[in-house]
Amino acid sequence: MIMEIGLLNTGNGIISLGMESAKIVKIIFGQFPDPLPVSDHPVMNTAIAQLEEYFSGKRTEFSFAIQLVGTPFECRVWRALAQVPYGEAITYQQLSILAGHPNADRAVGTALKKNPLPLVIPCHRVVRKDHSIGQFQGGSSWKQALLDLERRPR
Repeated sequence: MIMEIGLLNTGNGIISLGMESAKIVKIIFGQFPDPLPVSDHPVMNTAIAQLEEYFSGKRTEFSFAIQLVGTPFECRVWRALAQVPYGEAITYQQLSILAGHPNADRAVGTALKKNPLPLVIPCHRVVRKDHSIGQFQGGSSWKQALLDLERRPR
């Protein structure tokens, strides 16, 4: 259960962060539906500062405390995805191979839909086989904006 939140206003809209036990456990595009107390915790402040740096093109990796909760398969997919470098994109099929399940493209897509920490676990870096952008939790405009951000010269 998320105990505290943080909000970041980007050029594309609001991003909300959820924290419990001094770890970021959820990132959503938009605002949480339930009113929750806004955090002034150092972990939340660090997470927001790092995300601001990311959106300004000054950061390519995150180091704030997180906690991932998912099935063993989901966690395997998310760990594999976390290895995809900033500015690069892979296909669902390539990700399924990296995760050790070469015939599980659809299951990989389902795991990405359940990714609680987009941006940190960069599901926007996964594209379709034909290199069209595919789906994304935050919507196609967010995904395209993130891909464009990471392709800009730094």
